[in-house]
Amino acid sequence: MKKLSHPNLLTALSNMTIESDGAQLTFVKRLARDNGWSLPFADRVYQEYLRFLYLAKTCDHGVTPSDEVDQVWHQHLTYTRHYWNELCGEILGSPLHHGPTKGGASEKDKYQQQYRQTLETYRATFGETPPADIWPHLERRFGATYQRLESGRYLMIPKNAAYTILPLAALAGCTASERTANLFWIIGVAVMTYSVINWFKSRTRRRSKNDGGCSSVSICTDSNGSDSGCGGGCGGGCS
Repeated sequence: MKKLSHPNLLTALSNMTIESDGAQLTFVKRLARDNGWSLPFADRVYQEYLRFLYLAKTCDHGVTPSDEVDQVWHQHLTYTRHYWNELCGEILGSPLHHGPTKGGASEKDKYQQQYRQTLETYRATFGETPPADIWPHLERRFGATYQRLESGRYLMIPKNAAYTILPLAALAGCTASERTANLFWIIGVAVMTYSVINWFKSRTRRRSKNDGGCSSVSICTDSNGSDSGCGGGCGGGCS
């Protein structure tokens, strides 16, 4: 990593403990549980969130996180006392707000540009390429869609796995008894129908997705209580 202009800030961010003392469910463990991540991956995403906070405070343009980093931001906001009192009040020295987008094509364009700038500033600031599994390329960042599902009620099969099941089901159907073969063909047709429907849905969602999802603004207040420029800080946005 190259020499940072504000090394004490990154050190302070790295040293902060978000969860309360004695908590069995730590912040990173909660990230892993709620997002279906492994614990090592959740810890890596958390470290990237700290870098995002550093950029949000020190760069001269708006910053936009990846979806993975945004999930950490969302969770941090639920720890309200730590986020507002310690992070914003003591470490950053100013509020860092996170809010929904206004929607529309102009918002989408704005956040795509901010994301592109964020990746460029990341490289310039840290002297490293952002890890692709946490900071994906622009098309994937804004082309993906997400839904919240109860894992106890739904069986989630990756599309690649579903496409693998189809030929296996057909092969098994050809070599099994007539009754078993019919069952395999029914399963295969059902999986294919499900995959095709979801493929069309995903294309429709991508075409209709014209906003950037959310934004943040860093605001400082002067001695008279009015909003003023924030000493090198900047806002961010995401989708």
